Amino acid sequence: MREVKPEDIGWLAGIIDGEGSITVVSGHTKPRKIIHNIHIVGTDLSLLNKCVRIVAQFNDGKGWKNQTHRLYVKNYKNKIFKTQKKSYHLQIYRQGVLKNVLEAVLPHLTEKYLRGARLLNFLKKHKRGHWFKEGEIVKYNIIQEKILYDVDLDGIKE
Repeated sequence: MREVKPEDIGWLAGIIDGEGSITVVSGHTKPRKIIHNIHIVGTDLSLLNKCVRIVAQFNDGKGWKNQTHRLYVKNYKNKIFKTQKKSYHLQIYRQGVLKNVLEAVLPHLTEKYLRGARLLNFLKKHKRGHWFKEGEIVKYNIIQEKILYDVDLDGIKE
């Protein structure tokens, strides 16, 4: 992982707070698996390219082809003007990269702080590729909801 400038970390935290979402849900097709990622959506490609450059600096050097993210385009039809609007989606999904990004941006998050703390807690306590046993994911989600609303402002509870 390379050294990331503090202003880039603050900028990325603002983009995640405003344009992004932090997702921690149980899988629909694989109900014993937790789906986790940071997703940023926007119509400005240069903004998302800057996000990509910053996220690439959090690479832990593991994984297939050092891939840290996915960037793809979707077209949405606007019913008022009957035109296609391009929307760019950035998805940060690799476990090591997510952990590094969240450790850096968590102190700067405001609206998405609790969700980020929940995801970071999950990433710190569960090993990569771990599947839950039947019924275990429901217990995990209940525990996480308790943790989610009992987070101190200095960091996540251990």
